[in-house]
Amino acid sequence: MEYIDDTPTFEPTEAPTTTNKPTYSPTQMTSPIISFTSNITIDGINNYMLDENSQLALINVTAWSTKVTENTITYKKGITTVQKRRNLRSITTLFTTSYTIIATTQANVPLSSTRITDPILLYNSMTSSLTNTVNSGDFTKQLQKMSIVFNATQIAKANVTYVSNSALTVNDIIYVSPVSIEGVSAVSVILMTTIIFIIICGIYTYCRTTITSRIQPINAKNEENQSRFSSVIIF
Repeated sequence: MEYIDDTPTFEPTEAPTTTNKPTYSPTQMTSPIISFTSNITIDGINNYMLDENSQLALINVTAWSTKVTENTITYKKGITTVQKRRNLRSITTLFTTSYTIIATTQANVPLSSTRITDPILLYNSMTSSLTNTVNSGDFTKQLQKMSIVFNATQIAKANVTYVSNSALTVNDIIYVSPVSIEGVSAVSVILMTTIIFIIICGIYTYCRTTITSRIQPINAKNEENQSRFSSVIIF
């Protein structure tokens, strides 16, 4: 007969332990990046295209106007739309030419780099600030100052007259049309309230009609029974 020893050992086998070691490249949380372009109309430029110094000056002023850092603004392109010639009474120069250029800049701003936590609010804040500085003339004044700092002689006498902004995109996905979040919220509340009111009115009308349609046969039957009962009594 085979003997089986069931005596417990003094050093029982331990179950292997597992440890969760951190990876060398842990996954990082990414911040949403809002993007939009701005077409800035600039008059009084003495060349048909902006040189590098002028582009850097424009980037600086655009970042200053939108209250973000310069590294979030890039210069995309410039389109010459108008050429203006002005005659000069000079022996050496018969005329000079100034150009109007629509310069396109692009903003790519990580939401985490600002104090604003909502993409729509950040977009509205940046575009409103940019439009206001252009309309007030502050953009032009700042651009002329930065033309000295960056040695951008092309835009030394430039005048910024207009700006238009594209729709907002978040991580290359169109997020919303460029409207204020306050307006969207108000419209949503009004629309939802109207829908609820219509539903309540519909339910009320349906219930009233149903109850009325059920009550009328009952009343008619009661009147008929009462008429028969009266006839019996009279008889």
